[in-house]
Amino acid sequence: MATKRQHLIWRKYLSPWTDNVDSNSGNIVCYDKVNNKIIKNVSLENIGVQKYIYDISMINDSDKKAATQYFDMLLNNRKLIRVKSKITDSADIFKKDFIENNFICPIENNGIRFLEKLYKGEFPFEGPTELEKILDLLKFNMLNTLFSNESLFPDIEIQKSLNLGLLIYNCEDLRYDFFEFIAAQMFRTWRSKETILNSIKQTVEKFEDSCFNNTTMAIFPLMMIANTQLLASAFCENNFYIELIRNETSQNFITSDFPLINLCADYNNSCETVNELELFYPIAPRCAIICKNSIRANTTTTIDDSTIVDAYNKKIFYAATKQVYAVKEEDLSDIICKK
Repeated sequence: MATKRQHLIWRKYLSPWTDNVDSNSGNIVCYDKVNNKIIKNVSLENIGVQKYIYDISMINDSDKKAATQYFDMLLNNRKLIRVKSKITDSADIFKKDFIENNFICPIENNGIRFLEKLYKGEFPFEGPTELEKILDLLKFNMLNTLFSNESLFPDIEIQKSLNLGLLIYNCEDLRYDFFEFIAAQMFRTWRSKETILNSIKQTVEKFEDSCFNNTTMAIFPLMMIANTQLLASAFCENNFYIELIRNETSQNFITSDFPLINLCADYNNSCETVNELELFYPIAPRCAIICKNSIRANTTTTIDDSTIVDAYNKKIFYAATKQVYAVKEEDLSDIICKK
């Protein structure tokens, strides 16, 4: 039987760091963290890849039970937590190649247009959304009523606006599609796989009757789908926006097999509890984004201080599990010498 090699790191995403930015098969500079060496001119075909990473052929009854319970909880509470799942029946996720063909590939196709917009300095969604505007209106109206005992807007008008906002939110929310793409890039990695499997192991050790008892490696891609949608929904629920960063220094951004990092986390401290989230995502050697909810609209920032780029690169480097990538060898050797 032919070996099915599946990529954890999307080749299209990595192409700006290669010698052929218009191809999915260019060559890139790679630092092997396990063997502590830099490898030049490595084909994208041969990095960030693993056999059958999304394969669930080994699935057993425990996997199906755990995944079904998790997905049914997700789908049944969709309206409450605003999960916009493309999956309407949890049984679909057990079908052969469903994860790759019906989840990974469509999200990547969406990702192409998102990245192309960002490369040009444009944003994949605008804001604030209609729902946010309406919620601000409601807050203002309630405060005015509280202090003056007089409503500025008739209740029927507010209800009409709210219904319209919810309709727009549920049907035409590019923000959700974008953050689903972002979340998928985070959860399809080696680091995320290790985190999910370790979490399941700890749960089973603490609760022997857990539904995760006796599950196999198939549980990783199944959980990956659910967690991607939960995180994307959380980004929307908490009004995250994009800070687009233009790098005008002499130093390039690097990336890795864990390309989305939380700037609020210390990746050298595995015991740290983190309660804040600002996701840094380099999308090209001269361009990156930060997803955060401390801003009220998408914005663009220019960096002309190489020490700032260096700080971002160090975080990317330490968060990587096995491989770090760069457009040229010097970008990696500088960090290796300083580590």
